[in-house]
Amino acid sequence: MTDLLSDPAADPGLTASDRIETVRNSIERNLHKSVTLEDAAEHAHVSPCYLSRLFHRQMEMTFIACVKLRRIERAKDLLSGSSLPIVNVALDLAYQDANYFCKAFKTEVGASPPEFRRASRPSGSPTGA
Repeated sequence: MTDLLSDPAADPGLTASDRIETVRNSIERNLHKSVTLEDAAEHAHVSPCYLSRLFHRQMEMTFIACVKLRRIERAKDLLSGSSLPIVNVALDLAYQDANYFCKAFKTEVGASPPEFRRASRPSGSPTGA
């Protein structure tokens, strides 16, 4: 019964996998701004409650965990491949507080952003800050 909460106007031909892929693509395109379950559900033409359950079932993680993981992965790319200041990396990934970004990054990666940047660069390379 709860799986019937999708928007009746939505394309009934879309599979659960198609809807999740749509949402994942939307997450990727919007890492630089706030990404909410409600917005993603609207984009996928389903209710937020249904999307939450579907996402967890298909991805084996919550929607929020996926967004956080993708932001951390993008942060790792930016830290190792650029000399952007840490605060700019945080802002580019929609973190309003650089301190919160650093804490979240360290929790996920096991190293602070500056530590990760130093470890990801060959010795002798400029680090930027």
